[in-house]
Amino acid sequence: LHWRELGHVLTEVQLRWVAAAVVVMLLQYLFLAIRWGILLKHVDPGIDLRLLWSATAVMWGFNTLLPLRAGNFLRPAVVARERDVPYTTLLFTTIAEYVCDTFGILLMLMWMIALLPPERYESGFMAPVKLWGPRVGLLALISLALIVLLSTRQARTFVQGLLRPIPSLNVKRYVLATFDQLVEGMAAI
Repeated sequence: LHWRELGHVLTEVQLRWVAAAVVVMLLQYLFLAIRWGILLKHVDPGIDLRLLWSATAVMWGFNTLLPLRAGNFLRPAVVARERDVPYTTLLFTTIAEYVCDTFGILLMLMWMIALLPPERYESGFMAPVKLWGPRVGLLALISLALIVLLSTRQARTFVQGLLRPIPSLNVKRYVLATFDQLVEGMAAI
């Protein structure tokens, strides 16, 4: 680091733009908290927006400091500490959120492919997008359908059948409890 150059750059920073960036960032956290709150309605209808907002701010703060977006594991932990909701259920709601994000991104990609003139994606770097975009979109739709199928009674019966050969009753209970929390967390989808 060149401290002298950094100091020179910092003296030229316009604080009004820094303040505007902070406001936009906090509004983004608010919108993300509202969105997560919508996904949590079926799990905990009385959850406070302030708690969701602070948990979201903790998540992004630690995502800045920790590798591999590890802050994503802290957001449900902050809420689980304050509310009577299992951590794994809250974690699975964040996974549901990312499934919805992925689905939305893929829909935008498919829309982009449909709107681009053919000469734009016949060759060059856009050719793989045209080739793989629809395939990945289909895979996302299949994944979404599988997640919806998780909430059926037959899915739980299927998991119980898979667990039948396991001799330990405690392991079976633990796996079924985790599966039930997965289903509860993904139910928002």
